Amino acid sequence: SDSEFANQVMPFAREGLRTGEPVVFAYDDYKTDLLQHWLPDNPAITYITDAGPYSTPSKALGSWRELVQRHLTAGAARVRIAGNVPHPGYGISYAGWDRYEAAIDQSLGDLPVWAPCLYDVRIAPPAVVQQARSLHRHVRDRNGTGRANDGFHRSTQLADFLSVQIGRAPD
Repeated sequence: SDSEFANQVMPFAREGLRTGEPVVFAYDDYKTDLLQHWLPDNPAITYITDAGPYSTPSKALGSWRELVQRHLTAGAARVRIAGNVPHPGYGISYAGWDRYEAAIDQSLGDLPVWAPCLYDVRIAPPAVVQQARSLHRHVRDRNGTGRANDGFHRSTQLADFLSVQIGRAPD
């Protein structure tokens, strides 16, 4: 629900603002409108409303890394980012985005960044949520309580990065 989204994202954003950390959101128009309504107008918050970072999985990995490095170079101690990963709930195939989820820790793991992946279970297919959950070391429940993920699958070989083809059109 929108209130569950608020319970997840608002403490994340407010704490970032309190500590002087840049907060970057890359959500669809609906969620961006909610965030802009809930949060103060603040130059520390950036809203990315085009598909730029999420045009392809490899572009997303590079774009997020560049964005984080720019903030760090400008003096940020840590950067907070959150956004929508494409999936069939948005009318976009999830093929390749599972690999993005598996690789994001490696791509940003050496940088001070906090990037929760919030999936809207109202529209994300259960197979997407299950796959994404298996690729994250930590998970949060609907009320925001975090815990280590017992179902985490660490990708260690090339075959681990092969897409499960959720939402892929037939050949």
